[in-house]
Amino acid sequence: MLATAANAASLPLQLLLVFGTTKLLAELSERLRMPGIVGGLLAGILIGPSVLGWIEYNQLLHALSELGVMFLLFQVGMEVKASELLRVGRMAMLVAVLGVVLPFLMGWLLLTAARHPQIEAIFMGAAMVAT
Repeated sequence: MLATAANAASLPLQLLLVFGTTKLLAELSERLRMPGIVGGLLAGILIGPSVLGWIEYNQLLHALSELGVMFLLFQVGMEVKASELLRVGRMAMLVAVLGVVLPFLMGWLLLTAARHPQIEAIFMGAAMVAT
């Protein structure tokens, strides 16, 4: 859906508010020896609909935020060295696989041992993986 004219007209003010608050709280969190991302997250919580309500959720801001995430991931990818990734790749793969297989098996075995139907045991295993 396209943004309404009112949303489009207030976009520059909303972006100024988002960028300004995020920068301010990111700087503050870094001075408190915390990662700047903590300040950015707090800025979103503070000015978003759940606390102050200065920024309302709309399709245009959502699309811009997704674009921002894509640029952030692209930038992170540009800073990652392929040799580093290959160096830690095997251990990371092992941790990732175990992080899926072990919770699934634990949930499945628990319900299977309690004589629940297989579909319930599989569902429990999948739920354990997701959490």
